[in-house]
Amino acid sequence: MLETLRNLLATKQRSALALIGIIIGTGSVVAMISIGSMAQRESLKRFQAMGTDLIQIRLRAVMPGQSLGLERIPAIEQGLAAWLHPLAPKAVSADPVDIAGSRTYVDYVGTTAALAQLNDLVIAKGRFISPLDRYRRFCVLGAEIQRRFADAALPSDVGEALVFRGRVLRIIGILEPTSKGLGDSDLNRSIVLPATTFIRMIRGGVSTISARFRPGIDHERATDDIARWLRRNLPDFTANIIRPEQMIAQMRQQMRLFTLMLGVIGSISLIVGGVGVMNIMLVSVTERRREIGVRVAIGARRWDVRMHFLIEAMMLSLFGGVLGIGLGVLTAWLVSMVAGWAFFVSVPVMILGFTVSAAVGIFSGLYPAVQASKTDPIVALRS
Repeated sequence: MLETLRNLLATKQRSALALIGIIIGTGSVVAMISIGSMAQRESLKRFQAMGTDLIQIRLRAVMPGQSLGLERIPAIEQGLAAWLHPLAPKAVSADPVDIAGSRTYVDYVGTTAALAQLNDLVIAKGRFISPLDRYRRFCVLGAEIQRRFADAALPSDVGEALVFRGRVLRIIGILEPTSKGLGDSDLNRSIVLPATTFIRMIRGGVSTISARFRPGIDHERATDDIARWLRRNLPDFTANIIRPEQMIAQMRQQMRLFTLMLGVIGSISLIVGGVGVMNIMLVSVTERRREIGVRVAIGARRWDVRMHFLIEAMMLSLFGGVLGIGLGVLTAWLVSMVAGWAFFVSVPVMILGFTVSAAVGIFSGLYPAVQASKTDPIVALRS
């Protein structure tokens, strides 16, 4: 082992070139899988933070031109009261707004005071809409849209007025940053109005109903019961029911495939590094033919020669694997700091990186080792 180490140190430049490929390859595997795992955990955390007892019902009219009016919401709320409470109807419209010379689309959301309870909204300044704001031209700004309005010197503070479809709206509140919500428009980038005001201004209807399951009921069974009630009582609309459990399960499956794909991409670079080690070892065998001949002439067996070169390749790969794992963990940590994620690297990922680098060492060193063991000592000594 010490002799092998001395041989590697004797050719520092060549050993360093072989190490670079293994370090980058192992680091890519560890970093990519770790980053994929962190992205998965962050996405799941955001969905779980909303609560798994939320439900969203998206309504689509069977006949073009139909819309669900607010006058039908009390009957729907009463009919679904056995399974859902509270319940918040929503209507959404994306309208263009000129911000700092560029036109962007902002979601205007018409809803009721129940939305604040459902989405655990926190008011940074002012207040949220209330039942007393019926038909009042009031609005509440999401955190991000308020910041963008303020940066562009547009109306952005409580008490100021902004224009929506030719009508003046008075700002009554500003929201703290919040999670996106269950399939909703991002409230951070939205302007919230009383549903009555919104529908009167755009002459539309409710497109979505957000609600929370009552405690202690089976969500799967309740979803089936709700779907049957909607088909029976709203025959002129088709309902698409979305639950967080379904989205979390789908996201887990997609993230597993995403992490696997990242691991495969990283493995390709590791294989390229293995090819580099093989080339370096083949050059080493060619340059050390006389040494091999001397070893065989004084009694070394072919097995001894083969193991000697195989151990050299494995030591290169294992040392490169350890450095690569460190590089991969450091890269994952830097990404977590930049993205604001919780840092996480699983031990199995590091074990995988170390194991794969060892396997690459065996694979890349086997052929040069076999070639070295087949060297004819007489020819080698003459060369």
